Amino acid sequence: MESTTPRTALFPWREVAIPVAVCCLGLVATLYPMIFSGLRLTHGGLGDARLVNYILEHGYRWVMQRPSHESFWDVPVLYPYPHVSAFTEVMLGVGPYYWIWRWLGCAADTAFQLWILTVWSLNYAAAYFMLRSCVQAGAISAAFGACLMSFGSVLQIQLGHPQMIPLFYVALAIAALPRILGAADAPRGALRQRAWIAVFFTCAVLQAYACFYLFFFFGLFCALALLWSLAFEDVRGQILAAARKHWLTVSVCLLLASCALGVLARHYLITASEVGMRPYSVNLIPRWHSWLMMGPRNYLYGWVYALPFVPPPNPNHSTGVGLVTMVVCLTALLRRRHSPWIRVLLLAAGSLIVISTVVGDFSLWKVIHECVPGGKAIRAVGRIGIVLLVPAAVGLTLYLERLRSGRRMALFAVVALICLAEQPHRHGWIDKQIVRDHVRAIAARVDRNSQAFFMVRTGPADYRFVADDANWVQLATDVPTINGRYGNFPPNWGLREAQDAPVKSDADRAAVREALHAWVEGNDLDAQRVQIIEYEGLCVRRNQKATGTRESGPSPLPPPGTPRTASRPSAHEHGAHGQ
Repeated sequence: MESTTPRTALFPWREVAIPVAVCCLGLVATLYPMIFSGLRLTHGGLGDARLVNYILEHGYRWVMQRPSHESFWDVPVLYPYPHVSAFTEVMLGVGPYYWIWRWLGCAADTAFQLWILTVWSLNYAAAYFMLRSCVQAGAISAAFGACLMSFGSVLQIQLGHPQMIPLFYVALAIAALPRILGAADAPRGALRQRAWIAVFFTCAVLQAYACFYLFFFFGLFCALALLWSLAFEDVRGQILAAARKHWLTVSVCLLLASCALGVLARHYLITASEVGMRPYSVNLIPRWHSWLMMGPRNYLYGWVYALPFVPPPNPNHSTGVGLVTMVVCLTALLRRRHSPWIRVLLLAAGSLIVISTVVGDFSLWKVIHECVPGGKAIRAVGRIGIVLLVPAAVGLTLYLERLRSGRRMALFAVVALICLAEQPHRHGWIDKQIVRDHVRAIAARVDRNSQAFFMVRTGPADYRFVADDANWVQLATDVPTINGRYGNFPPNWGLREAQDAPVKSDADRAAVREALHAWVEGNDLDAQRVQIIEYEGLCVRRNQKATGTRESGPSPLPPPGTPRTASRPSAHEHGAHGQ
């Protein structure tokens, strides 16, 4: 007998095809140069993106126990200072999504590109799952809401700081909440609730090991939401009922999570005791106008920065989601304010904005900085806008779902496309083959029997890239580098000026040797086995075109005061970066 079950019931293709199509749209709109070039071009520039790639590669080599990377906490940069991994994000929480591409045979820079695609796709999948779970929206409404949460302007601005991209653990933790707080009288339902409690705490821990910034902001958001929840009887009752029912599971998960976080905290506290905490800076806290600004590279709103009364661009003051998107999201959330959970969401988001906004020279963030554990580790407070993509995505999903339910699909399409069109930015990119050739040219002149090397620039290359060049030469040679730009610097590392300033004369070379000799002597290194490498390097300008790279030969570090003639260039290479 022929089945009478509709084909769409057997395979709900819309539930799969629509989210996948919208995800692909977001990936292409954000990363189209990298995708359409077949991964030849890469985003993020020569600075922090390469540092994040190095951190991920160090984690991979630690897992594989490769030379110079046997200890996770002792990265072979700023050599031989120990515990350097705790100077910045450890990124172990998202390391496996990079390691798998390396295990499949991809080169380090290619694995990093695929890691970016993987993480952004996971962001979208988790956001979609969160919105379907928490908002109970249809597939098409949740798909566009997830696109906003995954590819929002405030997240795209951080493409040069890829450690800020992984947001999927936050989305999964939020998706767990309705399953934890919902009624479940059956034993099997109670078991699922306990499993989701474990998921929530696991996601929190993994987010801390992925990116401490987002973990801190998410924790602050959850704390504010919990405080506001106590003001509403319905929400308070749900939370207390779940706590009474699953107090043992919550206690065990909390204990295990605290132990896991304690390991990370211990290493960070050791570093803090040695290098100090981040100073409080009003300049890095958003102003009231920051919540409207979109950044100078935003396609629709970049022209605003040409107006005389608009403040100069700053990533910490570009936390908006677009005027239409903001109005749509606020309208939807305010229309649903009768829901206690929406009220909690609105009040928690509003409180977070108030706390993280400076008026004049006053900001409540100073209280967070001084009193909340981990607050002194936060420097760029404007990144808090990434967490606020959660209520924005909920608001957009609610608005679109209302239009879909009313069968106003033409207006649905207009609103969805405008909101997504407000997000994309023009991103600079570089040709990774040029960078590979640049690193290979330097690495060819490093003596593999050296104890360490130190690189200084002779040309106009950006001083910030010297340490990143040295990191990648270290990977190519397995020789430790004394250079470093790893979030912090060791105490008494008197090489900042030597690393940053160009070497243009014998007097400059003598100053470099003097500063390096002090570090070598203070750390019991063999001066005859420490190389100094002078190089011109790559110079990336605003138009993303690069000059060539010219290298000068390496030499062992002589005793201070030893005369030394200037070395001659030994290689000359040219290349160009595209825009």
